[in-house]
Amino acid sequence: MTIPEKVFSFLKRNSGKSYYDDCIHKECDLKRRQQAQRVTEPVSLCSEFIREKGQCFRCSYNTKLVTRAI
Repeated sequence: MTIPEKVFSFLKRNSGKSYYDDCIHKECDLKRRQQAQRVTEPVSLCSEFIREKGQCFRCSYNTKLVTRAI
């Protein structure tokens, strides 16, 4: 499974929950946070995902960008 497939699959399984890139990196067992960031940054152009400032479901951090599947 590719990195984008891992990230999209994770977000879709957890639809409605927002995650910070660092937490996506940990949940998807990626080597670096930047791998998650490269996938989540452009998803705001997709109608299936939202990327906005908010609170992360996993760590409750709320001053960074989070991503969630609709």
